[in-house]
Amino acid sequence: MGTEKAEKIKLDDLDLDDLQALKSRIDTQIHTLKEQKREEFMKRMEEEAEKAGIPFDEIINPKKSKAVLGKASDKRSNVKPKYRDANGNEWTGRGHAPAWVLAYVGVESLDKKNPSHQKKLDELLIEKGS
Repeated sequence: MGTEKAEKIKLDDLDLDDLQALKSRIDTQIHTLKEQKREEFMKRMEEEAEKAGIPFDEIINPKKSKAVLGKASDKRSNVKPKYRDANGNEWTGRGHAPAWVLAYVGVESLDKKNPSHQKKLDELLIEKGS
């Protein structure tokens, strides 16, 4: 598909500046042609979706359409941090304790049921009494 034309270009006659300018023009043309193909494809997809009675947005953004339909979303709710150290490190108190919490409590594994662990952990509470 057009390789004969490419073979006829005499690259030996071009210096480095000419070759770089040609490469830049080629890169620009490749980008333009790819963008045209993408736009043509998207238009065909929109037409096919319309024929099938499917909103095109549901095809392009299936997660968004599921959320609109009331199905579970992949987004997790943000949980406010419960603990903070003097360096500004924060932890919600959920999941495994981060290294800075373990170092502060002075243990390798945190046991919230252990009174001495809990006492040290309470010192890091953002809102005392929570």
